Amino acid sequence: MSMYQFLASEMMLDGVENPYIEIISVNEAIKRGVNFDESLMNNPSFDRDEEKILICDTEEHMDEIEINYVGSDSEKCSEGYTELQNIHELNWCYSEERAQKLVDYLKKQITAGKSAIELWNIWLGETKSAIKKHVKVENLSVSDLELLDVSSGLTTPICLVVESKGDLK
Repeated sequence: MSMYQFLASEMMLDGVENPYIEIISVNEAIKRGVNFDESLMNNPSFDRDEEKILICDTEEHMDEIEINYVGSDSEKCSEGYTELQNIHELNWCYSEERAQKLVDYLKKQITAGKSAIELWNIWLGETKSAIKKHVKVENLSVSDLELLDVSSGLTTPICLVVESKGDLK
């Protein structure tokens, strides 16, 4: 099974692209000095202009935050976890610096008129009861996001519900 992290909300959230990742064509990669296997290059059905090569300057930069809208009916998000309709995939590797960026992002999203945002950490392919933690957006801190650190050995689905000042239950 695989770990999956996502954000759920009533409204669309702003996407976040990893600024260090670039997707280029084989022809562009060749211009940059990348060598490819001869059998690939001689295949007549291979489109050398199609952008499908992912490049990044360092392995560490591959772990920067990315948030992508995946839809209102994402197959990856097992039923029973959230009733919110807009699902956004969260790709990152936890660090305090990235957690602070995510805190800033969440505060900006809720300030921009979005109501509660749920941050989920689940195992794909199984639905278990989740641990839910609620926090007001103005009290949200890096320490609240430590529960999303997958290196801590998560065994139970976890949800951090970040709510605007008036929404906390």
